[in-house]
Amino acid sequence: MRRVLALFAATIMLLCIFPLPAEAAEPLDQDTLFGTVFGDDGTPMRNVTIEARNVTSGMTYIARSNETGVYELEVPYGSYNISASYQNYSANRTYVNISVPLALGPYNFTMTEVLGTVSGYVTDDDVPVFNVVITISNEMYNYTGTSVQPFGRYEITGIQPGIYVAYAEKRGYDQSNYLAPIVVARGSAVSINFTLEEQPASLVGTIDMDNNDPLDEVKVTLSSNDGIATMYTFTDSNGNYSFTGLSAGTYTVTFEKDGFETETRTMTFDPYDDRRIDLTLTRVEVEGAEVLFGYDLAHSLMIIALGVGIAIVLLGVIINFITNKKPELLSQMEKDDEKKED
Repeated sequence: MRRVLALFAATIMLLCIFPLPAEAAEPLDQDTLFGTVFGDDGTPMRNVTIEARNVTSGMTYIARSNETGVYELEVPYGSYNISASYQNYSANRTYVNISVPLALGPYNFTMTEVLGTVSGYVTDDDVPVFNVVITISNEMYNYTGTSVQPFGRYEITGIQPGIYVAYAEKRGYDQSNYLAPIVVARGSAVSINFTLEEQPASLVGTIDMDNNDPLDEVKVTLSSNDGIATMYTFTDSNGNYSFTGLSAGTYTVTFEKDGFETETRTMTFDPYDDRRIDLTLTRVEVEGAEVLFGYDLAHSLMIIALGVGIAIVLLGVIINFITNKKPELLSQMEKDDEKKED
């Protein structure tokens, strides 16, 4: 009995040391995902990590792009989310629920470097200022942006991480320097606002007629040639007009009044420039139309109508006076009229 047990134990030990050959495991069904990785300038990127994560099991499979930006990734059949990663870069997309083997590719990626952004507003006493150039710079890099309508906002993107100085400038304004250093981190958005002080210009003048009499109610319109500013005023009883607080730049000035020829001038203002335009407006002559006291036909008719109206009012007053104060005189006048008729 003891011999049988010893023989059985020895057999068990031999089986442990030399296991029986097992049948070869059947290979899993699998296929190859592929694609190309580009930089944002369109050139291939190498060593970008491509990850395919099985939606059901959570298993991940990884490959890297080669020197031509191409990658290949063998995965078992299933549904996958495919993403790309590279230090300090972000991929333009992630592919979701890609079914293998039905959809194998290509699954291409564009990688964009993660940089910083500086943005803000430019104002002058809370009034937005447009077309201001904002400069962000250090020893290695220089970036610029421009404030735009309607709120004077600017934005500078793609800024390399670092420490910068910043300033804002526009013709007709004092340069505004941001006093503190600006620290731009990778992926950060920094907000910086600027306040500009204007170097104002002005325009004044007098408008008269060809007889040297001042001309009031002339509409004077001032329009900047960049289309940003338009303003107007009217001449007073002495023919005077004025514009103050103008930004430096080129403007078109228009003088217009009904019955007179329109005049236009173009002029450029420098900072702190004080300019003057005096004009004589010429009447518009209407062929075949008579004028009264130097006025055109329309104004002459207005004067005649006014005169007729005054005459009618005076006649009514006289008749009323005669009726109320001297009724016997009115009665005598009526009798005289009757006798004449007989």
